[in-house]
Amino acid sequence: ETALDEDDIPENDGYTKEVTNYPPVDLGVTEIVNPVSSDDLTEFEPLVVKIRNYGGEAQSDFDVSFVIDGDEVTETVAGPLNALDSMEYTFTATGDFLTLGSYDVMAYTTIDGDFDNSNDTVYAIIEKNFCQPNTNCTVGDGLRWFKVGDIDNVTDCEPDGYGDFTDLSTELDTGSTNELTVATGYGNQHVRVWIDYNDNFVFEMDEIVVDDFILGEGGTQEYYEGVTDLVVPGSATLGEHIMRAKTNWNNPVPDNACEETSYGETEDYTASIQQNAIMSGDMTVAYLPGDVYKVQLTTTGLNERLVITVHDSRGRKVIQNWINGNNGVYTFEFDMSFADAGAYLIRIGNDKYGKVKRIVVK
Repeated sequence: ETALDEDDIPENDGYTKEVTNYPPVDLGVTEIVNPVSSDDLTEFEPLVVKIRNYGGEAQSDFDVSFVIDGDEVTETVAGPLNALDSMEYTFTATGDFLTLGSYDVMAYTTIDGDFDNSNDTVYAIIEKNFCQPNTNCTVGDGLRWFKVGDIDNVTDCEPDGYGDFTDLSTELDTGSTNELTVATGYGNQHVRVWIDYNDNFVFEMDEIVVDDFILGEGGTQEYYEGVTDLVVPGSATLGEHIMRAKTNWNNPVPDNACEETSYGETEDYTASIQQNAIMSGDMTVAYLPGDVYKVQLTTTGLNERLVITVHDSRGRKVIQNWINGNNGVYTFEFDMSFADAGAYLIRIGNDKYGKVKRIVVK
């Protein structure tokens, strides 16, 4: 700044400039790029982070780590990462996000002489959701009738092409061949059915019980019925499981049961594989004042201690407790006043057998 008496234009006397002294070494992760919360995460999900060099010198051969629910992977980044630049780094290792639920994720850099450790780390919660595919069934595509065992469901096009009918169930024996009747309102409808034997909310290739049955081959908009075999293998896991039926117009149903197609429909039911004291028992759920629910399982001759669990629609366990029987009757009350509105699944059983009921908290 200058100082001159009687300066005609004092506005131009001074000049200000900001100067930053960058430390030579300062790295940090600024973003977890992949994975992001989704319903189609896999057990081999790419791990991608964005790294920034906050320092004044280029950096090479530094470590970056990715932590999933406490399991840590550390790799070395060759670089160079120039001063004040950012880069995306994809780990050689992948992450397992196959199971439904929430994952606590952390990523951070490590380098000798790091100036500011507070900018090294980022955190995220990644959620693997239970998929409900959206598909167009308004012109007749999809299922208009689904009948197997005790399930006899006549429907219309469900909203957004997804129907939750898990309150409808049927008993199916291991090693059995069952007659499945289906109907559609549009031809060339390919049908595939899965039973989620391992209860991980993922419909895998070895869980297919009907594969590429075609309804109304060569037809267009018209009502078509068909009968095919629904085959339960002898190795099927006993208990109650979600059974998913999915259609696709003019092409086979994708291997990924979560994939959205242009035309078709997805419907979920419940299949009870084989019978034992738990499976043949009667399970009821009663709503009591104050958002309290009373669950009762009535069996014949069962005395072992069982487990009751409550999961939300994302597969997260919100309640778990041991439950003892009294002359074959198991009763448990729980308070859901803390819970968000939505659908929840209640299961009573052991590691082999279980009965499932769905409730909706409002």
